[in-house]
Amino acid sequence: FDVSIEVGGQALANFLASLQAADGETWPTLPGVSPSLARIVTEGTNIDPGNNQQLADALSLVTGDAVDVVITATGDIDMATLLIENSGGTVNYVYPPYIVANVSLRQVASLGATDAIANIRLPQMVHIVDSELEPMYGPNTSEGVSASNASAWHTAGYTGAGVKVGVVDIEFDRWQNSDLAGCIVDVRYANGTAYDGTTNGLLVHGTAVSEIICDMAPGADVYGRAVATDVDFVNAVNYLVDTVHVQTINASIGLAYQPGDGYDLMSLVVNDVVQNDDVVFVVSAGNEYESHYEGQLTTTYVSAGDFPGWNMHAFNGSNDYMNFVVGNLFVFYYSQLHCQGLIWNDWAAPFDTDLDLYAFRWNNGNPVIVGRSETDNIDTGNPTEEVCLYTDVDDAYGYAIRAKTVPARTIWIQFFERYAGSLGMEYTYPYSSNSSPSTALYA
Repeated sequence: FDVSIEVGGQALANFLASLQAADGETWPTLPGVSPSLARIVTEGTNIDPGNNQQLADALSLVTGDAVDVVITATGDIDMATLLIENSGGTVNYVYPPYIVANVSLRQVASLGATDAIANIRLPQMVHIVDSELEPMYGPNTSEGVSASNASAWHTAGYTGAGVKVGVVDIEFDRWQNSDLAGCIVDVRYANGTAYDGTTNGLLVHGTAVSEIICDMAPGADVYGRAVATDVDFVNAVNYLVDTVHVQTINASIGLAYQPGDGYDLMSLVVNDVVQNDDVVFVVSAGNEYESHYEGQLTTTYVSAGDFPGWNMHAFNGSNDYMNFVVGNLFVFYYSQLHCQGLIWNDWAAPFDTDLDLYAFRWNNGNPVIVGRSETDNIDTGNPTEEVCLYTDVDDAYGYAIRAKTVPARTIWIQFFERYAGSLGMEYTYPYSSNSSPSTALYA
């Protein structure tokens, strides 16, 4: 099929019809509250997420009436902290302007409406930045040992003995039946419970990272911490530093929902332990280059037949307002998960830009909307949109961005895949594709 779709063609009319039929089916909004959290607060926790993985992720983070949140203070961090505590919440960590807290769902709306708080959001899901890394079994040694001449250092007595290394990752399956006995001391989830150590699981990225470390520094003690969100990351890093007293931490994970300026929550955590605890922090960077699009928001007025026109982003700068995942000749198969996110430079008040993100399947030129994200970005102060879903039929899938409210200034957008590198896009921009915490100043 032709992804450029000629203006005036029947496919374009069908596409607009599908888009505009979806318009208006927005989630409820609360001032200063992120979309997923606002929906849970408004509608309760018994919502059926269907194939919406974004909502399913959000619901999984709620325990009873309580939920961990990240709160951004407007200025006076002490006032924001006091408001949280007076509402019955618990403040766990403070990295100005961010506060990591546990609050009641009943208090979220009132907290979000206060002048001292700019935004309240749920923890954000992190991703692995090299999804293809696999551990080796049997008498194998990581390639980096010979490439770096590490064996000579081992012979000279430099084996890492006495050094504690933390590995913060998402998954550590098969670590107990790998070649890591005597090197990995302990693997736990961020909340402190023991990692189950599945012996035949496929979630092995953290195990493979640990194996490389153990080959390079066979005398070191490695402590693994499995995380799912940025709040898990905060908990894991603080535990590794304050309780285990590690000297080095490796994190091959990333989070793209942040400004990219090194002042997001995860980056500030890295900076803190490097500066105040003398920890060497190593973070993977650049693995997202095949699943990252970036550029100036370029709007093109799209109309067909009797349908009112919309301003759509032109991915190629002229008339192609669709970005197909995995290129234009590939097909997603039934029940495949794909999550695409959109961010732009509107992170500080006054907020002035509202964009919407739509996912569709091609359907032989009669596009069907299968996912949408239509947050009121100006009201919530949340310059992000995400569509995360399981495909319901074999077909080609793509994305379109609607420019709903756009100011006169230049808007710079980034469009990316949450599970970096596993899909790829038709239009990519590899530069500046680093995600947090690789954006930290001291990583």
